[in-house]
Amino acid sequence: MNFLSAAEINLSSPYAVTQVDELSVRFCTQDGVHYMVGFMRDIFILTDNGYYLYLVNETEVKGEDPLVYETVVAIIANFFSHSANDAMLYICSPSDNRQAARARLFKMWFDKTEQAANFTLTVYSNRDQGVDYYYGVILRKDNPAHDQLIKIFLDFLSDT
Repeated sequence: MNFLSAAEINLSSPYAVTQVDELSVRFCTQDGVHYMVGFMRDIFILTDNGYYLYLVNETEVKGEDPLVYETVVAIIANFFSHSANDAMLYICSPSDNRQAARARLFKMWFDKTEQAANFTLTVYSNRDQGVDYYYGVILRKDNPAHDQLIKIFLDFLSDT
């Protein structure tokens, strides 16, 4: 079972996070924008070892803030620091037709992260009924089931 630790995250995060529960935290930016970041167990694709990342703006975003990226990276790093066996999945929400921008942003964040060399990011996209969907899975390279989990991820999505 994976978990987050606000105390550990706050050692490297520019914004102070507060614990919501064992798998989620909140933080507020210098501009008063509130975010909730957390993980939910995956019950569809990777079942035993998968967790979905969610990042929710709880208030209106007021512009770019690079410290949000640094805070989210600290949260994700904390998630992976507790287990080499787990995988992080994400789906870019199509609710406002900005899913392609979210996918590009997440890939950019991943690529510029110092720890990226220790992880694998596998992305998948498809079009269904005129809507583009973007998915991703991140694994530590030392995950004992690394190749198997990526195969399960890709097989599941290619069958949908």
